[in-house]
Formats: sequence, structure tokens, C-alpha cells
Amino acid sequence: MDTDFFLNQLFNGLSLASIYFMIAIGLSLSFGYMRIINMAHGEFLMLGGYISYIVQQSNIFPEAVFPLFSIFFSFIVLFIFGLVFWYLILKRVQNTLDTILLTWGLSLILQQLVRDAFGPTGVGVVPPKWLSTTLYLGGVYIPVVRIYIIVVMLFVLLLLYLLFFKTDLGLNLRAVAQDRETASAMGINDDLVNLLIFALGSGIAGAGGSALSMVSSITPTTGMSYIVDAFLVVIFGGVGSLGGTLLGSIIIGFMSAIFSGYMEVSLAKALVLMSVILFIQFRPTGLISVKIRG
Repeated sequence: MDTDFFLNQLFNGLSLASIYFMIAIGLSLSFGYMRIINMAHGEFLMLGGYISYIVQQSNIFPEAVFPLFSIFFSFIVLFIFGLVFWYLILKRVQNTLDTILLTWGLSLILQQLVRDAFGPTGVGVVPPKWLSTTLYLGGVYIPVVRIYIIVVMLFVLLLLYLLFFKTDLGLNLRAVAQDRETASAMGINDDLVNLLIFALGSGIAGAGGSALSMVSSITPTTGMSYIVDAFLVVIFGGVGSLGGTLLGSIIIGFMSAIFSGYMEVSLAKALVLMSVILFIQFRPTGLISVKIRG
């Protein structure tokens, strides 16, 4: 086995895990807290990538810093989109099956709108020069752009930790997750919690799409390429668990990168899927289980 190649795949797996985390955390929170399976969540990732493309093409910001602004705008736009979609539509839907069908329809609509606006072949974002360089450390080539993706994920993780465990809002969020009826009886507005959770997950997915656009072209079907892996992360890590989603993202990211380095991509994906299925036979609640009532 080529040790340098293996180490390089491990690093690629870590950057892939960062993308998985930023799309999976929204799915994990929305299903864990609200029992909503958002089939359009992958399209939020895709929209974040297209927003990055628009920001670059606008030439409003200097080339060196446009990735930072594109991440910010992707988060804000998708956060607002999540707010509006939840308030106008999802809030009025109670049945889980209805939410699946509704968000699946939204997924198809968003794909077609983007296809009509930008074409079916997708777009490419050109990273600035400082992101296009490669470091050589200990026999391993490390693209700076992948370090950038990891740093973005760590920043998102830090903000989520501070929000959930260091603020009164986070206390309310966790109270609703643990026992919705009791939290409501104590005066916590669970509708507001649902609104913020859905919008936050949407915004983070948009930021993930912006980061992804620095290493991959974005097409109308980009979201579909990542949504299955994101669901695997949620199931494997534990629904509603921040730590579980992080750990699940890292493990599945490493597995995907290592397997695909030594076999066909389709076979690697099948092997990851079978591994997750086998794991949940012994631990159905995932790596880290969160008890949610109400």
C-alpha cells in the first residue's frame, strides 16, 4: 500500500466530511427536532453554489476575498429562504408524509428553475490564487482550498456549539427537543424554535454549497449527488445530535475517500451504504442517540 496516497486520501476524506457535515446537520436537526424530512435540502446546497458563482461574476468584491463574501451571502439568502418557506408552507403541514411530498416537489422546482436560468451543464467558480496553491507536507500534497473547506466547517461547528450550549436560545432549543409539550407549557414558543431550526439548517447548507463550489462544478443535480450521503450521515451519527452528525460525517467521509481511492466510485458508495446498514442493525439509534419527546 502506498502510504503517501493513503494519507492523501485521508485528508481528502476530511474535507469531504466537512461538506457532509454542513449539509447533514440541517437534516439532522429538522428531523430530530421537528420530524420533517426535507427532500429539498440538497437543493439548498446547490443554490449556495450558484450564489457563489453569481457573487464572483458580479465582480463587486476583490478576487482575494470573494469566497468569504460568497459564503456569507449564501448563508443569508438560504436562511431567509428557509424562514419564508417554513412560515408560508411547512408550518401548515402536519403529516410527515405530506412534508416529504411537498419538499420533493420543491426540489424538482428548484432544479428546473436553475436549469432554465443557468443551463443544464452547470457552472464553475474559479478560486482566487491563494486558494489554488498546494502545500507539500511529509509526502502529502494538501490543496489549500480543502484546508479552507475544513476551516469553514470548524467555524460553523463552533458557532453551533456556542448557540446550542452557551445561549438562552440554545437552552430553549434543547428544551423543545427533549420534551416539546413541557417546554410549551413553560412558555417556550415551539413554532419559533421550529422556524429558527429550519432556517438555520437551510443557511448552513447554503454555506456548504458555497464551499463546495471552490472544488467542484455546480449543476442543477448537485444536490441529488449529496443528499443520499447526507441522510446516511444522519442515520449513522444519530438523529438530532450535533456530535453524532460530526462524528458520522468524519467516519463516512473517510470511508468514502479511502474506498474510492482503491475501487470504482459506484462500488465504494455501495460498500459505504452496506456498512451503515450493517451498523444500524446493531445500533438503530446511531452513534450518539438523543432522546426526543413530543
